Amino acid sequence: MRAGARERRRGGRRMQCYTEEQWWQLNDGLLDAGPSAAMDAHRRACPRCAALWGEIRRIEGGLRAIAPQEERCNLIAASAVGTHLRRLVLRRCARVTAAAAGIAAAVLLVSVFASRAPEDEGLVARTAPAPADAPGGAADGAAPFAANGGAGSPETPPPAEMQFAWGTVSGITAPAAFTVVRAAGDSFCARLARGAARFEVDPAAGTAVAVETPDAVIEVVGTVFSVAVRDEGRSRTEVVVERGTVRVVHDGEAVIVSAGESFPPRAPDAPPVPPPAGDTRNVDVPSPQAEPESPSGETIDMPPSVRVEY
Repeated sequence: MRAGARERRRGGRRMQCYTEEQWWQLNDGLLDAGPSAAMDAHRRACPRCAALWGEIRRIEGGLRAIAPQEERCNLIAASAVGTHLRRLVLRRCARVTAAAAGIAAAVLLVSVFASRAPEDEGLVARTAPAPADAPGGAADGAAPFAANGGAGSPETPPPAEMQFAWGTVSGITAPAAFTVVRAAGDSFCARLARGAARFEVDPAAGTAVAVETPDAVIEVVGTVFSVAVRDEGRSRTEVVVERGTVRVVHDGEAVIVSAGESFPPRAPDAPPVPPPAGDTRNVDVPSPQAEPESPSGETIDMPPSVRVEY
């Protein structure tokens, strides 16, 4: 181990904490079996190093999951201005893109930016408007789901729920296009080009789940959230968090979205304005022209007007 490792005291014992660079070397498989085992044992006893290792693994999952274009790498890294991850993001972007062109990092929990969505690849579920004269069309004007995508795929009704190792995708609304871009190891990346869907991620699975939309990247571990893509001249993404917390970076500003909140924030309803204290108004309600009759047929005398005070 390098001499740069720092020392800490825990329970009266002197503990040797490893540097970030050493943890990245362990992540990249550059250490021998002995040092690797020693660092793993240290991580189980040191909360600080355990947290650092978890952050590195989360970044690595995002790097492997998101990256259709090389220029997106710098854009995502630039969104991390002011965070302690910026240096790591830039270094890892360069390292990974050198190994495999086009790999980029989704470091922020939600990083919103404008970009052109690449063509669908590996489409697994899609709905589209059905022609008016199409036989057997859906009642809402959407054709049946095309599972496992591609021309000639057998068409089936939209699934109520799709199961994955990390959780579920449900509530897919038509018309929608849902694509699995990558599913390997501890990372999963999907693309929602249009429509809406609900994602439930099990934190115990330890999978970095990322969802791309035309103008956003949403990456979380262990939360429940919904994503909708609105077409209002240009694509606009809406995120609603049911459980957990996500971070939205948009136009250079970071917004924390917690359970029960949404992005963009919804304007609160204006409370009703009560009348001023002591203000009593009289309203004359004219009586009907014809005198009403009781059920027995007798005529009921009504006053010429009814005064209502409020």
